Amino acid sequence: MSGCIGHRNADFVGGRGATSLDRPLTEALSTLANSIAYIRSLRGLESIAKAAPDQVTLVCALEIASHLDHPEVAQLLTQYSSHPDAAVAASAKRLLSTQKPLR
Repeated sequence: MSGCIGHRNADFVGGRGATSLDRPLTEALSTLANSIAYIRSLRGLESIAKAAPDQVTLVCALEIASHLDHPEVAQLLTQYSSHPDAAVAASAKRLLSTQKPLR
């Protein structure tokens, strides 16, 4: 989480939260996210997202969760794709496009 937050925070502070995901995570951060792409990790990321104190924490939790290709991730991203904060909703929609469609 801290690596993603550090990577994304400047964009969010600068008012560019909706386009923050246009800049990919570093290879090292992406590798770390892939290494924890398990249902158990998803439970923790869901909790982080629910209690997130700011946009960047919420979006990072969603982004790290999106490395797991699972219907529950798609459901989580669908939930946040209608978030009242436009930057969060845009990020969730962008991440949702990386998941298999829900059936």
